[in-house]
Amino acid sequence: MIQKYGEIYQFSTITSLAAGNFDGVLDFHTLLKQGDFGLGTFDHLDGELIVLNGVAYQLKVDGKVNLVNLDMTTPFASVAFFEAHKKIIISEQSNYEELQKIILKNLPSLNLFYGIKVQGSFLEMKTRTVSYQEKPYPTLLAATAHQAVVSSSNVEGDIVGFWTPTFANTLGVHGFHAHFINSAKDGGGHIFDFILASGIIEICYFSKINLELPTTAEYLTKELISTELQKEIELAEKAK
Repeated sequence: MIQKYGEIYQFSTITSLAAGNFDGVLDFHTLLKQGDFGLGTFDHLDGELIVLNGVAYQLKVDGKVNLVNLDMTTPFASVAFFEAHKKIIISEQSNYEELQKIILKNLPSLNLFYGIKVQGSFLEMKTRTVSYQEKPYPTLLAATAHQAVVSSSNVEGDIVGFWTPTFANTLGVHGFHAHFINSAKDGGGHIFDFILASGIIEICYFSKINLELPTTAEYLTKELISTELQKEIELAEKAK
């Protein structure tokens, strides 16, 4: 029997973002019709995007969190309508790496896409937020090279993320890519590590991806076929 799971809508690719295509193209009027859960970034790489329960937030480098104006634009984003196909209760302390292992053990296959939502209490949460970039744009690795990692203690909040299979590593970040927002909705960012005290993991299975590519001159003329870009994506995810 063929299982029919959900669909991810994605605008542009992580390879394009890594190459420095930071101009916002797609507006949030359009994007948020495609999902109530997701992540991405903004025009000029101005902060981290998190979409949770249908509300879009802009996580800024100065620590502020803004509600997204629908006229704002994004150069890269992934959203979906989230449905919990699997729930896991976490009652023992675990860090990001340990939580990833728990999630991977509970996936039905490594050949699908997954949405990951974690609501929990964290003893520590380490995040980074990208900052506004001026033209001519650098690569994503250069843009994130000097971003500070912010550590918060004893915080509650939500993780929103996607898991992307290896064969799709030019579309999204291979493996886990996740953002965090606290329950007060006044802090968060791209996740580096955490210590989770307790929480609930929800996993949504996706067997379809609806990919829309930009048609701007910058995108059409950028060289995107590069093994070096893939290395830079991995480094940018870990840049401190």
